[in-house]
Parts: sequence; C-alpha cells; structure tokens
Amino acid sequence: MPARHPHLTIASVAFTLVLGCGAPSDFEGIWAGRMIQPEGPRALDGYHQYLRLDVQGNTVHGVSRIEIPDTEFFAEMSAHGSIKNDTLFLTETAIVNQHAREGHFWCLKQASLGLERQHMTLSGDWHPNGMDCAPGRIELHRILR
Repeated sequence: MPARHPHLTIASVAFTLVLGCGAPSDFEGIWAGRMIQPEGPRALDGYHQYLRLDVQGNTVHGVSRIEIPDTEFFAEMSAHGSIKNDTLFLTETAIVNQHAREGHFWCLKQASLGLERQHMTLSGDWHPNGMDCAPGRIELHRILR
C-alpha cells in the first residue's frame, strides 16, 4: 500500500449523487449514516457520515461532516452544487473545521449515491478525488427534512 500523507490536504472534492425522479426539495435536509472503507484504516468499523443539503431551485449549498466514532476526530467541509437532469452535483470546497489523529488526513472523495424514496436513503460507492485513499461506500438516511 502506498504511503499515506501525514497532513490534512484541503482540496476540491466532487460528489455526484444520482437521484431518482422527483422534486429537488426531496433531497433537502440532514442525512446521517456511515462511510465505510473496506481497505482503509477503519475497515471493520467505518466512520459516521453526515450531509446537510439546502436546496433553492436547482442550487444546493451544504456541509459534509465525517467522524471517527467514539473519538474527538472529525472534519467538516463546506459544499455547493446544482441539480441537473435528476443528478445532484455537489462539490466540497474547503475543510472549515477539523481535528485529526497525528499522522492521518481526511480523504476527500467523489461519490454516486442513489436515492431510495420508500425509506428515504442515499447509498453508493465513493472514490478518492486525487488523493491516496482506498475507496469505499456511503449509506445515509434522512433524519430531518
């Protein structure tokens, strides 16, 4: 496995959320769940993942947050994007708050998350965006509209 960078890197990240048919407001709210990384440092336990989306027309602004469960380690990223043809393009623009273990950094990623309306869940695979990270999966459910 290639060496990991011992520092946090601030870089642009693109999330692509593949959405079903429906109003853009169907995706507004707070989503919570987990991000897993089968070949990463927390392969069995995963991370807590949160996404807050505010939708105005076809424009989206929000915050992405990742946490290591039962620790003080986290990162929050500002995000913005747009909705086109039932696809939400969301880009993390900067890490705005963080606390990482010494010698570790937060992986910035691209993801395709499908919406399942019956249970209001978003899930799909993610891949690193120009960073040395193992890929994984994100599974979220809406906790607040």
